[in-house]
Amino acid sequence: MAKITIYHDYSGIRHWALGEWKCKNKLSKDYKAFFEKAKELIEFEFVKVKGHTGDKFNEEADVLAKKALGIE
Repeated sequence: MAKITIYHDYSGIRHWALGEWKCKNKLSKDYKAFFEKAKELIEFEFVKVKGHTGDKFNEEADVLAKKALGIE
């Protein structure tokens, strides 16, 4: 089985996926549904990192997320 490590600065990424938080809106419900299918093929590990602390990769992820949303 493939394994993916997800580094995240928002706890919901882990908690929604693992069913630890209730999904209350369409986005979190869709994310949870996607995760349920994906975990049949992929083993996931979640690693929490502090946001906005100068971590090179976390800062780059923030830049890319803003670009994808058109809020550069």
